[in-house]
Amino acid sequence: MKRILILGLALALGACSTAQQQTAQQDAAKAQQIIANGCLIVQPTLESVQVIDPALTPFVVANGAFCAAVSNVNVTSLSAMVGTSIPQAEKLVQSSTLIPSLSAR
Repeated sequence: MKRILILGLALALGACSTAQQQTAQQDAAKAQQIIANGCLIVQPTLESVQVIDPALTPFVVANGAFCAAVSNVNVTSLSAMVGTSIPQAEKLVQSSTLIPSLSAR
């Protein structure tokens, strides 16, 4: 869900004209609050799962850093995260032994 929210926000903010910037800033503030609330649930959950599957450690660390930096989210940081962090997170999750292989279905 976080991934969809961030991707949607990045696309919406990237398409804004100058006249839409004020609304975009308000939307970004709302998104920051939503992400901060999500971090309150996601990070402790990831830390618990990490105990079972240490392969997720890099993702847990990256997510923790993201949650700590959420107050500084802007169009540039969203774009960078969508372009680099999310694909890396997907690779780490796919490498987890707790998640059944998609190719086995």
